[in-house]
Amino acid sequence: MPCCQVATNVPTDHDGLDALADALSPKIAETLGKSEDYVQIVLLPGLTMRFGGSPKPTAFVQLVSLGLPREQAAPLSALICTELEAHLAITPARVFIEFTSAERELFGWNGKTFA
Repeated sequence: MPCCQVATNVPTDHDGLDALADALSPKIAETLGKSEDYVQIVLLPGLTMRFGGSPKPTAFVQLVSLGLPREQAAPLSALICTELEAHLAITPARVFIEFTSAERELFGWNGKTFA
């Protein structure tokens, strides 16, 4: 159940959002060894954001997954930054990523939890 939410100040059209989502979804699933059937991508473009006091393109990413292995954080960081740079021209130095390993009993889906 990985969920990747990207908040950015870069305005983009529907096609640009679809291209980024299409790039992130299978790669996150593969890196985590999970089925893409449960990967959720949430893209929030065109927000008012500043990084280091500058309005240049920036992003804040949150990736939540059940049992997220710590050793996957660095490869996932590289993967996400690569895709943000390719699709939205955001330099990796202007991206923060928060990784969260969710507890099964505290994450719901389909009217129940994963416990």
